[in-house]
Amino acid sequence: MRSLAAACLALCALLAPVRALALDLTGTWYLLIHYTDDTAHDPKQPRWDERLWTFAPKGAQLEWNERTIIVFSDERGRFENLGGNRASRVVGAWEPSPGQLAQIDGGLEYNTRGEKKKLLRGSASQGWTSGGGSGASAAGANVLSYVETWSIDDPSGLPVFTRDDSLGGGSHESLDGRTQYTAKSVDENGVIHGSFERDGTRHGTFRMYPSGQAGITKGSGKTQQQRMQEAFLSQYGKDLFPDADLTKLREDFKDVVAASGADAAGAAGGADVAAAQRRIDLGREVRKVVEREAKLRNYDLDEPTLQKISDAVTRALAAGKTPEEIRKTLTSDGAGTP
Repeated sequence: MRSLAAACLALCALLAPVRALALDLTGTWYLLIHYTDDTAHDPKQPRWDERLWTFAPKGAQLEWNERTIIVFSDERGRFENLGGNRASRVVGAWEPSPGQLAQIDGGLEYNTRGEKKKLLRGSASQGWTSGGGSGASAAGANVLSYVETWSIDDPSGLPVFTRDDSLGGGSHESLDGRTQYTAKSVDENGVIHGSFERDGTRHGTFRMYPSGQAGITKGSGKTQQQRMQEAFLSQYGKDLFPDADLTKLREDFKDVVAASGADAAGAAGGADVAAAQRRIDLGREVRKVVEREAKLRNYDLDEPTLQKISDAVTRALAAGKTPEEIRKTLTSDGAGTP
């Protein structure tokens, strides 16, 4: 009987679920949130948001840092143009591409505007909180104050991240809100999956990806004109100049393409005036297409940008490049450069 009991105990031990290793939140995490908004015009429309969280020990406390303006080197699929140099987050459940996932893993950049951080008291076993202060209710009768309390329950298991905010004062009714991220599982890659809820009106899911060390976004040294041009081309470059447009231009200006071995602007020391004029005419027709496509997309390109893109396509056409080669030129890092 003893041997049978021992065998049963051993079998039970084998069948029992393996206890997961304690979760260590220290480091940087990228949050991708998918949700719907009951107060939106279409409450069933999926939307997305993102956060960059960093947790670091500060003596006996834990510093929780949040950044909301996150910069990917490849922003494709994330934002849509609003005209000029303005952009808005696309509506839908955006998913990062393999390249963007690699950027998350390697470490992202962020803008310090909108950055928040708090010191939390507690422990990894008992949880962390920034609460314990006097709060908004302690303000004077005629003074409104705003207080945020950040807390983490079960930080070593399946954590629940809670952000409580309160706006009120002695003689004012308090306005309270709550945002909560409740972890449900951790996959084999260390990604935390869970549910998202905000103020009872936004509902959805979130994923927390372990991320490399984040850094403040660096200035590119590019002018506003260059950034506008690159934003336009990165989003619409592949759609510019459909094959029909390029085929017509090549057909209408066969003489220019045939003479691509010489730069028309300086051919025969300026003797071939007709060839030079045809090159100018080609440039004008190309520009009409650029202006048309920009207008269709409500993108306000300035004069230098319009001319630079037009010149690049004109040179490519005169050099006899194929439609695919021209579109590749437009979307390359050096698009529009001589």
